[in-house]
Amino acid sequence: MTALSIKLLFTVSITSSLIQTSLSERFQVIPTKSPVTAILGSSVELNCHLFPEMNAEKMEIRWLRNSFRPYVHLYLNGEDNYREQMEEFRGRTEFLKQNINRGIGALTIHKVQLSDQGLYTCYFESESNHNQAQVELKVAAMGLHPFIWVEDYQNGKITLNCESSGWYPKPTAMWQDESGTRLESTEKINVTGETGLFHVTSAISIETQDKISCYVRNDLLEDGKESSIKFAESFYWRVDRSGISRFVLMASCLAVALITIGVTPQVVRMLRIRTLQNDMGKLSDKVDKVWIRAQDVWNRLENKLDRLN
Repeated sequence: MTALSIKLLFTVSITSSLIQTSLSERFQVIPTKSPVTAILGSSVELNCHLFPEMNAEKMEIRWLRNSFRPYVHLYLNGEDNYREQMEEFRGRTEFLKQNINRGIGALTIHKVQLSDQGLYTCYFESESNHNQAQVELKVAAMGLHPFIWVEDYQNGKITLNCESSGWYPKPTAMWQDESGTRLESTEKINVTGETGLFHVTSAISIETQDKISCYVRNDLLEDGKESSIKFAESFYWRVDRSGISRFVLMASCLAVALITIGVTPQVVRMLRIRTLQNDMGKLSDKVDKVWIRAQDVWNRLENKLDRLN
């Protein structure tokens, strides 16, 4: 065998070896689940893995948003690298290494914010190959239990309002009777201040003694919260036809169930009515005495709130 033949055979052997090595490291990056839904303020895990399964301990693994740098999180040379991490993710990310030898690159984001929602890129790079996949993160928030209150009473009809805040994304609100039949109502939804959360108000006019419910639903979570109200028959004939709207407003609130979590401007408003409910519990059945005592309770409540503010 000549020197040229030996050299040619060696070159072919090396080239073949490099090709086999390159082929052996070819991989796809596959999102384990997408989209992923996270509750506002909770922790969420974004996950992707290599196919075929292989050890990724010596690879570079990046989680990205809109650019290669700065990044959401970087795993490099066997350890976390925070040098060019996005400011909004500092102190909130954790790369899970327990399954990295199986090619799984899992990232936990803590204290999820509304701004975290969107597309994330999971990027793997070896010495001879690189690939990526996208994972979508959706953020949701369950608001407060609906608060039902009486706005007016005219011509035998009661106008009820249902309010709830702290929802994301935009919720839906509906009224329904005891049989579950949906009732016609009006609906208004606004974004609350700087929080970006939604506040919903729904109104309905009724002339029934049956129990009716206000149900606010988060379609993303496929869940919601409900409050109900029912008026006794005596409520209707006790109301003077000439109208004592303020009495109606206060006395009817005795039947409202109120559940509040957190302190927001809407909750403060709800707490005013809740305190009123407690103070109104001992009122007599006579309309004239109820009016006098209700007026007194209302004034004392406003004084208390003024001192709190």
